[in-house]
Amino acid sequence: MTGWNQFVGVTSFDEGTLARHYCAVKKTARMGAFQLAHASCPQHAQFEKSPNTAPKCLSANEKTVHVVAHFRAAPPASMSGRFHPLFLARDYEKCVVARGKCRLEAPPEEYKPLFTVVDFPSFGFRTMFGSWVVNRVMHPVSTPEFDTLLMFHAPGMGVVNLAEQFALDPALTREIAHELGVDHPAVRGQDIIMSTDLVVTFKRQGGGLQRHAYAVKQAKDLTPRVVEKLAIEQSYWTKRRTPWSLILDTNLPRQLIANMDLIMEFAEEGRLPCGARPARDVTAWIVPHLGTGAPLRTVCSRCDAALGLARGTALSVAYHLAVQGTLPLDLSGAFLPNATLKPIHAVA
Repeated sequence: MTGWNQFVGVTSFDEGTLARHYCAVKKTARMGAFQLAHASCPQHAQFEKSPNTAPKCLSANEKTVHVVAHFRAAPPASMSGRFHPLFLARDYEKCVVARGKCRLEAPPEEYKPLFTVVDFPSFGFRTMFGSWVVNRVMHPVSTPEFDTLLMFHAPGMGVVNLAEQFALDPALTREIAHELGVDHPAVRGQDIIMSTDLVVTFKRQGGGLQRHAYAVKQAKDLTPRVVEKLAIEQSYWTKRRTPWSLILDTNLPRQLIANMDLIMEFAEEGRLPCGARPARDVTAWIVPHLGTGAPLRTVCSRCDAALGLARGTALSVAYHLAVQGTLPLDLSGAFLPNATLKPIHAVA
């Protein structure tokens, strides 16, 4: 899993201390401390998605959809506080297990999350995200969750599976809540199914797989009650012998996410504005010119002129190569079109 831990630091929670670079959360007598994942990267300008972003293409018949549909409209006042009836803890066996939801052992493209973005009203962004890693539409229900997914789609992360909105067994979460002396999450007096925002499976360098659970939150939302819920979640995964970390929106690598949002549309070769042969010609032309010190947009513009291609074709191919990891660009550095290319090596 080379490369993934350069963005999110992870240590074993059982060690009892927080590793260097981790954010600290105030301890309580009942819960102790729980660990926060820290994404180390240079400070760059905040990348903001347009609130009016509309989906370019979203077809239920496509195996993968490399576009994003954002929903921003706030729900009507009459819908505030509503919850999906299938999310009650008493219905876990019937509505999660029996329906085959949240099965980490299932093929990545067949995974079913506990809920989707259309199951309940929400303020802010809700996103349908076509993943080229798991070959299905994913359902991050907040902007930080969407940004985290983009981060884990970056080349070199070693990710083989992503499972969002993973349901936690209420029998165990109730037991943990009792042990910690905190109230189990409930709505109108009825316990609900807790969930983990994201479970990521990484491929180890020496072979084998490693699973890691993540909660994704906004720093401003860490109220005492949210801390109690996170403590239950952390203990759940500790009992399951699975590492768990908290990712805060303030610690995400913003420039990496901005570049991934830019190039994600070209993850599949079929979405390029040219055929396979011109794409190979562009690749063969770009690679020898990477060491000129010119920005990517300039190199690609010269390539279009040299090969007689439509303007922007070479840049699209470069984006495709970058997202596939074939062109080893520094996606966490400068904004990609303006980046000065000084790769360690290049593969034609």
